[in-house]
Amino acid sequence: GTRMRSERPKTLHTVLGKPIVQWIVEAFAKVPACQAPMVVLGFGAPEVRAALGQSSTYVEMQELSGTATAVKDALAVLAGDLPVVIVNGDDPFIRPESIQKLIDTHAVAQEPLVIGTIEVRDFDDWRKTFSHFGRIVREGGVVTSIIEYKNATEEQKLIREVNPNVFCVDMAWLRGVVGRIERNEVTGEYHLTDLVALAVQDGKPIETVALSPEEGYGINSPEDLAEAELIAAKLG
Repeated sequence: GTRMRSERPKTLHTVLGKPIVQWIVEAFAKVPACQAPMVVLGFGAPEVRAALGQSSTYVEMQELSGTATAVKDALAVLAGDLPVVIVNGDDPFIRPESIQKLIDTHAVAQEPLVIGTIEVRDFDDWRKTFSHFGRIVREGGVVTSIIEYKNATEEQKLIREVNPNVFCVDMAWLRGVVGRIERNEVTGEYHLTDLVALAVQDGKPIETVALSPEEGYGINSPEDLAEAELIAAKLG
């Protein structure tokens, strides 16, 4: 959250007066099948706990080294074998209906991995934020990988289907596979998007759920926050 130019944790910046992370927690609360969400904490953990209170459970990251590390830390304290829905903490507009659709698609497909994807018509206006998202690579309509923007070729950067980091994953498969994720040589982090490549290696088909562009809008700067206010007002 350094790009926010603030000492406040990024997830506690507000959109229409409500902390970003609270938007997400409230969306999950409207899905009957979901238990109380687990919030993985990094910078500003005490402040986030205080803001959300008892609406969530919490785990603190031991090392700030990527999304896969965050999930690995959460798995260390999660019990049971229910499918788990994973979203970023800075995307306030995920809808309860989409969370439910991820769960329903996972139940019907009987495959370990379902991913949410976004297709944009262009990378102009407020959609320019998606230009640096990972690209969904398909062959014959089938998802074969997610390429991080920093690793993408110029041709792959033209792909308009992007990854908002929204997943529904079988818990048992996730426990077995998250330790196989290797540190990315370009970013130095462990990316949860590598689940796609690992599912392909394991011969597991990957289902997708289409999300609206607004649902994947991530807030990383004061400019993004100002744009989010406009999007929220438009969504009503």
